[in-house]
Order: sequence, then C-alpha cells, then structure tokens
Amino acid sequence: MATTYEEMERYTFDHFQKLARENRFPEHAKIPHREALCLICHPEKIEGDVFGLVLRLVTACIAERRPICDTSLISAIEEELAINEQEGQVTLEGLLNGDPEAAKAWRVWAWNSINVAFEMLSMHGAHAPSLSLEEAVAEGKEAVIEEALRTLLERQKAQTRALRSRG
Repeated sequence: MATTYEEMERYTFDHFQKLARENRFPEHAKIPHREALCLICHPEKIEGDVFGLVLRLVTACIAERRPICDTSLISAIEEELAINEQEGQVTLEGLLNGDPEAAKAWRVWAWNSINVAFEMLSMHGAHAPSLSLEEAVAEGKEAVIEEALRTLLERQKAQTRALRSRG
C-alpha cells in the first residue's frame, strides 16, 4: 500500500518533535530514521509551500523543547538579547501578561531559534531545504512568519496557564 502525504507529514513531525523533546535536534542528521517518509529528506514531495511546512515543523519542535514560559525560557531570552547586544526588559509575568517589552525580547529569541533550526535542518541531507526568515520576508512571507510567531507564543502561554491551573 502506498504511503499517503498525511502519513509522511505525520512521520516527519513526530520524528523531529521527538528529537526536540530528547534534546537531540542538533545531531538529527546522524540519527537513523525512515528517510523514505521524511519530508525534509524529500522536500520535492511537500504539497504546497515548502517554507510554510518547514516553519510549522520548526515552531512545533521549539514548542516541544520549550513548551512553557518559565525561568529557563526567560534566561534563554536574556542570553539571546546579550548575544545580539540588544537592550530589553523581560520578566516571566511580563511575558505572560503581554508586556510589549517582554514580547519584543521573546521575539528576538524566537526569531533566532527559528533561524538556527532552519540552519540545522538544512544539513539533514543532500536535498534538505535551506531557509531563513530574512529571505522569507524578502519574498513577501511576513504574514506567515507573524502567524507562526503568534501561534508559538500563544502555545507556550497556554501550556503555562494549564500547568499553573493544575498545580
């Protein structure tokens, strides 16, 4: 029986999200997997926009690795600001409550995290797509990027609220 596109997409997302959960994303190219089902190995099989699918994949992996807004995420954001020599004020409560300064700082972290993930995926195999957010903006894909960023932050906030309500 032939494999459907939905099965390939599900396999690809499951595979990379598992690696993100296990913090093995940096070594993903060396981990055996079912290449015939992997859409990163076979981007020519991606139905629709390659950038859109890979962006959804990457943000899903980031959400697996950092599912909630916590002090660890705040530290990562502050580190990213320092690396980029940017000023910013970010607190956990500020981020959760929609403080514009915290959201701006989170965005710097998320933008760079997505670009790093794109870079890592480009080394997955000989045919893996090479993408960047800057190139996508130049190609007019800013709305897709903004939606992905909004979705990622809302997912992290929702997971945080759910965790807080249980505990």
